[in-house]
Amino acid sequence: MKSVVAVYSPLCEQNGTFLSQLEEWLDSTGVELCEIPFDEITDREKEWYTSCGLLKNGRFTKSVLIDVFFEGKLIDSVPVKKENIEKGLHIGIQEVEEGFTGGEKNFLSLNSAILCAKVN
Repeated sequence: MKSVVAVYSPLCEQNGTFLSQLEEWLDSTGVELCEIPFDEITDREKEWYTSCGLLKNGRFTKSVLIDVFFEGKLIDSVPVKKENIEKGLHIGIQEVEEGFTGGEKNFLSLNSAILCAKVN
């Protein structure tokens, strides 16, 4: 079974929305989602950040809002996008549309990202 790890900042209140969306996308795919708050990352996750250039000399080069890893590789970051998850996992995701058009969803994702950036 495939498994993805989402490292997220508990300080960003929009991350609950991103994690719920990610969980919904993965629900019917058989891919397991593991959620790790940023303040609980282990040496394993630090190694992942180092290998993708986001941790240098023990310091992060960007704020961590939400990062999604598969097999130790970063496949997506805030705002989480279904296309990036599909590409990173080499799967197709069937999404159930519930009341929002694509443009509205992009607008909501962009606003969530801006809100997170302002909080941090």
